[in-house]
Amino acid sequence: MVTHFRNLAAHRNGVLSVYRALLRHTSNLKQLEDVTEAQSVLMTKTVKRHFKHQKPMMSTAKVRTLLLKANDIEQRLRMLYTQFDTTVLENLLKECDDAKIKKSNQTHKLRNRFGQPMKRDLDNQQDLETQQITNYVNHYVRIKQTLGQLPCTIDPIMLEEIIKPEALHNRAMMDIKRHQERIARGPYKVHVASSNGVSFVRGPWRQAKRVSPMILYHVKKEQEFFDYNSHYDNMKWLYRSENQWENLTNTSDGTQWGKSVTDDLKMLSRNIDQRKKFFKSYARNVLPDQIKTSQAKSDFIHENIKRRFNSLMNEAKDSTAFDSLLGKQTLRELVKKHKFT
Repeated sequence: MVTHFRNLAAHRNGVLSVYRALLRHTSNLKQLEDVTEAQSVLMTKTVKRHFKHQKPMMSTAKVRTLLLKANDIEQRLRMLYTQFDTTVLENLLKECDDAKIKKSNQTHKLRNRFGQPMKRDLDNQQDLETQQITNYVNHYVRIKQTLGQLPCTIDPIMLEEIIKPEALHNRAMMDIKRHQERIARGPYKVHVASSNGVSFVRGPWRQAKRVSPMILYHVKKEQEFFDYNSHYDNMKWLYRSENQWENLTNTSDGTQWGKSVTDDLKMLSRNIDQRKKFFKSYARNVLPDQIKTSQAKSDFIHENIKRRFNSLMNEAKDSTAFDSLLGKQTLRELVKKHKFT
């Protein structure tokens, strides 16, 4: 089996030496007169971020290109100490600013049709929406090729002018059908859910952050009581034997063996019982009002979705979205406009 270059000590040592040299140079730049501390911190953060993002890269050619670029930057930083050049510094700061802009674009969350944030390919410099459209078209082409409805090699002009609008049109129809089924089901029925004896309101939105820690704390306390009780049951015979021996030999100081364990068990049991009473009281007095408020919120969300869906369908019927895939106002643009993508 051939060893990958990432597992070689020569590669690791070379990358580590360049990384340390870059961090050392960028952190010491603030000693120069024309370099501020903020600029030095910015360059240090840029170096760390670049090495962190490119760490999982497996392409030999790309890694070699990045290492050559890192060595070139390290040499330029080293020259700033001997002969300071404002142009070199401005170019380095411009590269850091460009990297900062790319990072801000990458952190923009574009959600897919399931509401999950899409992860961007760092090697792809396109924006997230363009990547999503490309993925739609590629998936559509693969399905058609599998069914034998498209050839293996496709003309780029045909792909851009005919297949792409058709793929996006079908995807918009899928979104419309999915939301139509969602509206037909009606609003989400808010109900009371229970987990490990803790009751809470289950709605169509993300749960409150306090619910999970509350359940986890209750489970931990019950597990702690169970462990203490198991320990006491296993060691009960030893405590009884020690107490009997001290009574026979008259060496007892009045303290019973295992008393501290029993006291801890009583305290844990009392704490758990108090929390159970609190949860029952909370479910009896507070949850009914929360259910009414949450159900009204769920009905409002459903009516808002229904209103936007009706507006979308009315606008689509008046346009050329269903008639012509090459129209100026396509169905996908309408679906995106009404926030159904």
